[in-house]
Amino acid sequence: MKLAFSFFAIVITLSMTAQNSWQVYLGKKQLLNAELPDEEKNRIVLTGNDLRSKTELVVAFHESGMQKDWIRIFSLAGNNDTELMRKEGVRMLKITTADLNRYFKTHRQIKIYTWSLPPDPGLAAGIRVRRVHLCTIGKE
Repeated sequence: MKLAFSFFAIVITLSMTAQNSWQVYLGKKQLLNAELPDEEKNRIVLTGNDLRSKTELVVAFHESGMQKDWIRIFSLAGNNDTELMRKEGVRMLKITTADLNRYFKTHRQIKIYTWSLPPDPGLAAGIRVRRVHLCTIGKE
């Protein structure tokens, strides 16, 4: 009995310490691999050549498992926290370099955030949501 309880306690502890992680790619090139939302460390600077390429910027988000059935939301924010784009119900965000160029015409930097909501609207209305900063993208 003690062995079963110990095993159960270890499994619960390990599942609680699992963290979300995300990677940012431009085409096949990995630009960022992170587990913690840090506005200073999670910065990406794109060059003119990067933005001229006909590729996509991809943010791949991997959840720890606690809220797998929840609705994942990604948001791009520009200057003064202006929302530029929002995608709901996806696990991977894709942005074309053409869209990035369009956003950079009026915004110095772009921040990418994510958060999740439960599928039940009644439950979602009563939950305080904190958005998670994934990365900040700047133009060289």
